[in-house]
Amino acid sequence: MIGAMTRRFRAYARSIDTWFYYEFGEDGRINRQIELEGPDQVPTAAADLAEWNDAVISGSGKEYLAKFGAPGDATFDEIADMNIPEPEDLTLEQFEEAWQRARRLIQAGTT
Repeated sequence: MIGAMTRRFRAYARSIDTWFYYEFGEDGRINRQIELEGPDQVPTAAADLAEWNDAVISGSGKEYLAKFGAPGDATFDEIADMNIPEPEDLTLEQFEEAWQRARRLIQAGTT
């Protein structure tokens, strides 16, 4: 893993017209993940690992998955090895802005 720090970036998958936003924790695992589809960047996922784990433990994982998706289980190193074209590093503020928008739209049921 590249240093023990929180890291955030986004990458565009042209073949499916989707932006993927990732926030990795100090352990190199995905803490939060956002997926924005199409030219309007409609959020289809905004999953938080801690929330996901809590939902699974409480028996509401299926509902969480249907609403927010699930964070990927790949590490930073595994994703970096995928040779993602032009990943763009994000500041905490940039990630939070995308996160808040995605969660707000998903919770409002406007996606």
